[in-house]
Amino acid sequence: MTTEINTSDHSVIESENDQEEEPVPIENDDTNENRDEDELLSSSIQEKVNQASDPFSVHRCIYRIPAVLRKHNEKAFVPIVVSIGPLHHGNENLQAMEEVKLWYLHCLLDRKPTPETDMESLLKAIRPIQQACQECYEEKIHISNDEFLEMMVIDGCFISEFFRRFANEVTVDNEDGLFSTSWMPLAVINDLLLLENQLPWRVLDCLFELTCESGTSSLLGLINSTFKAYTGGLSPKPSGTVKHRHLLDFIRNSFLGSYPESESDESVRDSDTILSATELRKVGVKFKRGNEDDTMLNITFENGVMKIPPIIVFDENRESLFGNLIVYEQCQPRLGYQITSYVVLLDNLIKSTKDVDFLVEKGIMAKIWSRKEMLGFFKRLYNDTRLYKYFSYDELQTEVNAYCAGGWRKWKQILQRDYLKNPCLSSS
Repeated sequence: MTTEINTSDHSVIESENDQEEEPVPIENDDTNENRDEDELLSSSIQEKVNQASDPFSVHRCIYRIPAVLRKHNEKAFVPIVVSIGPLHHGNENLQAMEEVKLWYLHCLLDRKPTPETDMESLLKAIRPIQQACQECYEEKIHISNDEFLEMMVIDGCFISEFFRRFANEVTVDNEDGLFSTSWMPLAVINDLLLLENQLPWRVLDCLFELTCESGTSSLLGLINSTFKAYTGGLSPKPSGTVKHRHLLDFIRNSFLGSYPESESDESVRDSDTILSATELRKVGVKFKRGNEDDTMLNITFENGVMKIPPIIVFDENRESLFGNLIVYEQCQPRLGYQITSYVVLLDNLIKSTKDVDFLVEKGIMAKIWSRKEMLGFFKRLYNDTRLYKYFSYDELQTEVNAYCAGGWRKWKQILQRDYLKNPCLSSS
């Protein structure tokens, strides 16, 4: 019996099998929903990334003070009378001064000291630098460009007019509330020197020059006279070659003067090893009052003599000022740590009330507060701050410690010669 094979049927079957498609996976609703959510989230994150700005930009110079640095003395960093710039703008406790700002601007425009003193000219002058000014602030500014521009003009003109009135270059009306009491002008100046309350220098300088009447004082001259009155004699010495970022930066630059920046790149973990003033005296170090015309930072040591310019930083205003200067250096490490180093050095020299009495006796310090209050002054200023790599008095400290090592050896030899070898002296 013969079996027939139908090859044609096989070919048909194979052809049909070849035409069968791979099964397509069925997407359920959950899969589609997750994909849509991922796309939306990805788009949202990408938008944030595109809008991100460099948090370490060299243009940033106005900061919100970190909580760890402000916790010891909150009132030293927060304005009590006037808000300048965006960080405290809208604070209900400072709203009364907003009316004063507008009134000062009205008086300026009405006085019209220059042809450019009109609102349109002032706005046109600041608008081209608006973006650069916004980049000066560490925090993102959550107001419109026009609102920011308005704030810059109003605040900048207020500061200019305040300085002019403080220096009596503009007549102060008897009804001007800022100058009707002795404490109010000083409170305003204190607020103008807070790190969180700064205006970019370019704004202040531009608006002042546009509204500066011929034959009147320069901006730097007015700031110096105002600051000297505020501190009771502490007079900064500005350098004409340094570019300033804001008022507080100007004060810092003035204090530095020509004082050199430390070139040390070593850790400053031993920056507190220098002996106190009375301990240094025991090993032969002499102390002299430095030249009043020197920058206050110019503390020197030569041939066993430490020269210290007069220390006149003891009062509430100066505590706020130096506290803000130190925090400014902490927030902007590129500046260096000259002010912080100065405070650290003085804190090491003044360890007891005996040190206070000794430096007062030498005319290096004025006894403004009680000895106990003066003793803790410098320590309060730099609580929780760090010097990181640079201690401006590293070389001075090394020289003093080397001198002390020789002094201790000499003192020990005197003890051995005069006391240990003479029973009468040792028992007396």
